Amino acid sequence: MCPEVPAPEVNSSVHASLLKISEALGSNLELASVLQTILDLTLQQMQAQQGSILLFDEHQDRLQMLASTGLPTEIVRKGEYHSLDLNAECLAAIGQTVAGISHCIKNMLTDVRGGMSLIEIASNSRSWERLDKGHSILNRNIERIASVILDMLDYSKERQPRKGCVSLISLVEEVIGSVESEAEMHQVKLEQRLDPDAKMVEVDAQQIFRCLLNLIHNAIEATPKGGTVWVGSEQKSNQATLNRLRDPSAKGAVIIRVGDTGPGIGAEDCKNLFEPFFSTKGSKGTGLGLAVTRKIVEEHGGRIEVDSEPGEPAVFAIHLPA
Repeated sequence: MCPEVPAPEVNSSVHASLLKISEALGSNLELASVLQTILDLTLQQMQAQQGSILLFDEHQDRLQMLASTGLPTEIVRKGEYHSLDLNAECLAAIGQTVAGISHCIKNMLTDVRGGMSLIEIASNSRSWERLDKGHSILNRNIERIASVILDMLDYSKERQPRKGCVSLISLVEEVIGSVESEAEMHQVKLEQRLDPDAKMVEVDAQQIFRCLLNLIHNAIEATPKGGTVWVGSEQKSNQATLNRLRDPSAKGAVIIRVGDTGPGIGAEDCKNLFEPFFSTKGSKGTGLGLAVTRKIVEEHGGRIEVDSEPGEPAVFAIHLPA
């Protein structure tokens, strides 16, 4: 005889949620309200922060987002008013995004394996120089993978910056220190052109660090051998500068600029640079770095702009309330 298998226990909170869903389905609430109730209870049971419900509209041959929680405003807006058309262009964009992220992480994992192999060879042959090189490759690519994951997480949710009084000079020096090895590998010179009057900023240091890291990393990749990537700053209080800020109460602005001696960016690309999943790097980029950078800057009440012409060096400017 087969042993008796006990029936699975139903968690009391799950039971309560199912009961609430049944009540919602049997009520006279509008469809959107019912779907939102189902979504909220489902996310609660899954301990998830984000989710959406999309239904297929047979008449318009499209998916339409009817309930959402925790998604960025622009994604919800597109889902509600423009829907998500099931056409080749949409599917191609999704496929390109997934392929870009996958290819990017795959390359990093290949480098991780290379670093681990070098460490193994160095350990067996007691070659300490190779061991250091292997550790450097391993650490660099672990940081790159972590950066991609953080970009995805940061873009997916709204957050309030944890601001504190930060030394701008120290912050820039810390970012420069973290990319020195990358700049040396690309044979690119790093320069600081900081205004001594722009000393302190009230920002979330970790978040602005990531913004500058994204911009400097992109500049290094865009700069030919022998070129220069520079970081500058200044403080202004004229009305034209204040108008660029999203914080109307600001009395002044700190402007941080990141420039390079690369070939510049085309006008059409400049229009889309800060859009999520847009990348000028092809399969080498995820298209999230600049989108996340803009999101962080705007959460600080600031604005980011790019000034570039084909054949002329590109300059990115972050305007933050002083």
